[in-house]
Amino acid sequence: MLYRKIAGKRVRRKKPGYKPPPSPSRRDVPWVTLTVRAEHYAMLRELAEFHRCTISAAAMALIQEEFINQVAQTDPVKAQQLREAYGPQFRSE
Repeated sequence: MLYRKIAGKRVRRKKPGYKPPPSPSRRDVPWVTLTVRAEHYAMLRELAEFHRCTISAAAMALIQEEFINQVAQTDPVKAQQLREAYGPQFRSE
């Protein structure tokens, strides 16, 4: 039987040996949730489709580029170091 009942609800059983992935806070690189308005999410999704990357990669690239531009206004040397350290997040094809 693949399902079992708990409190009147059918719950699917896990396969033997299944280990769920760790929570985002326990991963090597922790993740956080980002909340955006629906219209901005749609724009971000279209950008990701255009660049053929994930939505997360598109958001990271936009945030990283703007952050480096802001740092460049106050500390151009640090901005250049950041550009060399991070490099481009996605390729445009």
